[in-house]
Amino acid sequence: MTTFNRNYPFDLSRSMCVLWIVGVWHMRQYLPLELRPSVTDIPVYKSITMGVLACFTFLSGYFLKKYEFRYFKDALVFYKKRFLRFYPLFVVATFCLIICGSSVRQAFLATVGLSMICNSPPPIQTLWYFSMLLLFYLVTPLLKIRRDNWQMGIVTIILVISFLVASYFFFDKRLFVYFPFYVLGLNISNHAVDRVLNPFTLVVSIVLFLLLCLCETTICFIQIVQSLWCVAAILSFCKIVYFEKMKLPVAFVAEASMCAYLFHRPLYAIIVETLRKTTQYQFMPIPIALISIFVLFILAYFIQSYYNRLIHQVSFKYGR
Repeated sequence: MTTFNRNYPFDLSRSMCVLWIVGVWHMRQYLPLELRPSVTDIPVYKSITMGVLACFTFLSGYFLKKYEFRYFKDALVFYKKRFLRFYPLFVVATFCLIICGSSVRQAFLATVGLSMICNSPPPIQTLWYFSMLLLFYLVTPLLKIRRDNWQMGIVTIILVISFLVASYFFFDKRLFVYFPFYVLGLNISNHAVDRVLNPFTLVVSIVLFLLLCLCETTICFIQIVQSLWCVAAILSFCKIVYFEKMKLPVAFVAEASMCAYLFHRPLYAIIVETLRKTTQYQFMPIPIALISIFVLFILAYFIQSYYNRLIHQVSFKYGR
């Protein structure tokens, strides 16, 4: 388990977010009908999910802000590392979803990063998020604002505004909601993060988030503000509650988080299909659901660990 140079409160945030997605938001589709939370009856349920994905997106940018892009080769190195980090696993996950019922066209558009900018067919379920990240990674070298170059800053601002306008009017509107969080993560300083995340921010963020949840609106700007308060609440909470003895379990879940996100639907589908063929159950009873989540993270951790070793061997053989 890789535990060096980690931001453990942020790893805790990422762990909580992935547990919400795979253990609550998507798991509800595999539970008996009477146990499924209703998104329409509980508006905060969907709002929390948007905030969780916004937090994922912010952290994706935040962990990449270490990269500097002064020359073209810097961008090539960045693309190579991002490609090796998740793309092969992403392709395997899309193939698994084809087996589970997604269309080949949906999978193809997702793997080439076009899932969110094509109106037909609808973006592939779950993995649309990684397809969106592909787009964000593509423009990352242009988004790293150089504070000593005002011309570059202006170009970046124009790029961001253009992307947001296109997202709002022509593309999937989720791009419009999550893109600002990626840009913020890429450019915010460590000092600013440490200063903002505190108990006062936690209380204020929760109150404002819940107040905005009462609006039940589909207006993108309000969803962005709502998600911003949710992100601030999640990060503040994790910074406050984290303590040293949490290091190993947090590192374990964080290490498994990407594979758990990529492969939870195929695993759940296999479990439900097995239950249908061997028992009278058509969905997962709660005990089976809890065991499924546990098994998911064990498998995801070992897949990620093996994949990390494979990447290391490939990088060592062909040069970094």
